[in-house]
Amino acid sequence: MSPDADATPKRRPTRTEARARTHRPLLDAATRTGARKGCSDASVEETAEAAEFSIGARYSNVGSSAGATRCATPG
Repeated sequence: MSPDADATPKRRPTRTEARARTHRPLLDAATRTGARKGCSDASVEETAEAAEFSIGARYSNVGSSAGATRCATPG
C-alpha cells in the first residue's frame, strides 16, 4: 500500500474560493494593463491574456468593460 493511500482526499474548493483565486490575478492584470495603456484602451482580451485566463473567465469574474475600468484604477 502506498503512503498516500491513507491520506485524506483533497477537498474541492468552494465556488467562492475558486472565484477568489481567479478574481485577484484578473484584477492585478487589469491594473497593469490599465496603467500601461490607459483604462479606456485596455481590452478584455489583453486583460485576460495578461492574467493567463480565458476571456470567459474574465467576464465571469470582473464583468463588463465598465467593471474592468473601475477595477483597473489603483486604490
